[in-house]
Parts: sequence; structure tokens; C-alpha cells
Amino acid sequence: MSPLAIFILVLVVLFPIGWIIGESKNKPMMRRVCGIGAFVFALLVGVIVGLLQRLQYNADYGFSSKELFEQTVISLKNGKTDEVLKEYEKLLEVYSPTYENRANFDEVVNAAAESLKVEALNDETKEAEQ
Repeated sequence: MSPLAIFILVLVVLFPIGWIIGESKNKPMMRRVCGIGAFVFALLVGVIVGLLQRLQYNADYGFSSKELFEQTVISLKNGKTDEVLKEYEKLLEVYSPTYENRANFDEVVNAAAESLKVEALNDETKEAEQ
């Protein structure tokens, strides 16, 4: 963990403790400084976690989509239009996004890409046997 992250986490813990001590010892300046610091750092941590989560979602969407697009292109080049269409229809049945969730996009798309990949491998195996 980076030194900056450790420093922020230490302050996130120390500010509320200082706030409580300021309350119990009747030190209004300490109470105000630590209270404001506790709120600021709690907000900072929340923003950082939200940004990191969003970056992870973007990575999941990007990698999953890339895999599906690659397998789609390979299958279409091999003349497997019906298999691609069938896989996309299955994908549409399973995938139902809402504003509340990601609808397991990465899992659903990875499963569709894997299915297309397996079909392509099966076709290659059949051709090699003939």
C-alpha cells in the first residue's frame, strides 16, 4: 500500500478519535478541527472508492466486450452466422440491465464469447478429422 494511502487511512481513524477527545475534555477548537477533518476525510475516502469502483466497471466492460467482439468476428469470418445469431439471441434473453445493477454484464458476455470460442474449436476439430 502506498504511503499516501496509509496516511489517509490513519487520518480517517485519528480525526474521529480526536473529535471524541475534544468533546470529552471540553476543547471546542480541537472538537471543531477534528470534526471537520473527520467529515472531509470520510468524504474523500468515499469519492476515491467510488472512482476506483467505476474504473473497475469500465475495465470489466471493456475486456468482456473485446472478447465477445473478437469471437464474433472470427465466427463470422468462418461463415458461422447462424451460431453467432443464436448466441446473441441467448445473450439478449439473459441480459437485463437496470439502473440499480450491472446485470452481470462481464459474466454474461464472457459466457457468450466462450460459447462462440467452443463452437469454433469444435468446428476446427471436425475439419481436422476429415
